[in-house]
Amino acid sequence: MGEPGSRPCRACGCPLVFAEGPNGKQIPLDEQLVVTRARADFLAMLEYAGRDDEGNPFALRELDRFAWTWVERCWEEGASAGLMLPTGSGKTTSVAWRIAWEIGRNPNLLASLVCASYEDACDRVVLVRQILDLPRYRRVFPDV
Repeated sequence: MGEPGSRPCRACGCPLVFAEGPNGKQIPLDEQLVVTRARADFLAMLEYAGRDDEGNPFALRELDRFAWTWVERCWEEGASAGLMLPTGSGKTTSVAWRIAWEIGRNPNLLASLVCASYEDACDRVVLVRQILDLPRYRRVFPDV
């Protein structure tokens, strides 16, 4: 990361501290800290880059935190993890984000996504591709 510098905010003129991000762009230093955390923590990635259909940031629920903590602990123990959650609880979206996050951490990753139909599988792959193209995702993983 480059040396921090100061320049006025475009919105209000207050002084902001900027640093050079991994892709050479200047970003606010506090955002750089969030981006760095999002590279290492999946839930931090969801909070930083995730948006709903209206463009609002994802509001992670306790259920989301519990579910991904459970999955990660199972994986750490070498076990498979299974969750049964109701329709509309965000399973598909969060799995697509998880795949995108894992690809960001390892661009050579091959992922399998099992769906009930070919059409569903195509929709999920398109969703992952859309995530990979999001500006906030690209700030976290600029080399993907």
